This record gives sequence, structure tokens and C-alpha cells, in this order.
Amino acid sequence: MADGPLLDFLRGRTTGPAAQAELPGGPRDDGGTVDDDLVDPALMARLEGLYADALPHRLSAIDRHTRAGDTSAVASAATTLAGTSGQFGHPEVASLCRAIAADARRGVLAHSRVERLQELAGT
Repeated sequence: MADGPLLDFLRGRTTGPAAQAELPGGPRDDGGTVDDDLVDPALMARLEGLYADALPHRLSAIDRHTRAGDTSAVASAATTLAGTSGQFGHPEVASLCRAIAADARRGVLAHSRVERLQELAGT
């Protein structure tokens, strides 16, 4: 199995036998992947709980910074939420956060997008 360009690049920059070893992955007989065996369900549940607990604070920060006109803080908060949302399977939230962050980096504070984000997140 090819690990992908990023891992190939990192391996090219790292030395030692561990860096050159094949990483687990690929299909299993039951339809999952070998990577599924590496994920501790209890840890994932805990991380998802932490994400859910932090969500209202992160949304509040984006809203507060938008109202204050702080484009850098909006971009930072929205980028952070985009990354965690994408990792935990919330692509719509991640996509909207990326758009909010991109707007903020251009100096635009899209209040309507922030409102849509709050609706989407159920707050």
C-alpha cells in the first residue's frame, strides 16, 4: 500500500529503521481497515465529548470577535473549529468555518455566515 506523498516526504527526511517501516493500513476481511484496530473506542468517545463541550465556547468566540470587528481573532477561531470539525466528521461546519476564516483574512466579517454556523451547530 502506498502511504501517500506526505508520509513519503517525511520518511525521506527521517532516518532509522522505524521511519522506513511500513505503516499499518489497508483492507481487512470484515470490511474495515487495519487502522480501525489502532483507534481506541473509549478514547474516541472522550475526544468527541471534548469537541462537543468546547463547541459552544468556540462558536461564542467566533461570534464575539465578529461583533468586535477583530478579523485576526475570527480567522484564528474559525480555522481552529474548521480543523476539529473536519476531524470529527462535521464537514458542513468545517466548510463554513473555512469560509468565515477566509473572509476574515480578507478583512470581511460575514455576520450572516456566523449566524448560519450557529444554526448549523444548533445553538
